[in-house]
Amino acid sequence: MIKNFTVLFLLLSFFAAGQKNVIDAQLMTFNNHTSQVKIKVVTNMFSPKLLNELSVNSRLLIVQENGKKFPITVVNVKELTFVDLQGAQRKFINISGDRRSLTELVYDGKIKWHRQFSRNAYDGSIIIDDIFINERNEKVTQGAFTGVKKQLAKLTESKPELITQIESTYLNKEGIIQILKKYEED
Repeated sequence: MIKNFTVLFLLLSFFAAGQKNVIDAQLMTFNNHTSQVKIKVVTNMFSPKLLNELSVNSRLLIVQENGKKFPITVVNVKELTFVDLQGAQRKFINISGDRRSLTELVYDGKIKWHRQFSRNAYDGSIIIDDIFINERNEKVTQGAFTGVKKQLAKLTESKPELITQIESTYLNKEGIIQILKKYEED
């Protein structure tokens, strides 16, 4: 019986160890110093190419050429850019007032769309908040209890013709980007 638990424990340990990958990234500090680094990221247990964004939003684990690892906090990090394991270009920017977390820049236009990732204290799941910042630097946050349709309507009120499209569009990532691009058209 104990042998079965030992074998199961070893298998789970090997499986859990396979969830960490090292990727190349470009790191820019607030004094505009840019460096190429390798960072260790955590991936999803069931889909190894799916990045866990919490592994890059508040603390980075830098891997040196000799294999040594050292953690850094993102207090001095202005921007982190990398290609994730699925081949998508990702950019994380420090826009928080206290500089303690990075948010992913999803869309950069007249209205900037950021995604903030945090951990649920109860069950450890990932909480995603969408932050929209318009050209007047007004910030609107869409979280668990605020609908994205209402927030987009508020941000695009200068173009009332978009309201019907906001109401009729399925607002996934592509739908929101489509609305934001229509807002930029003159």
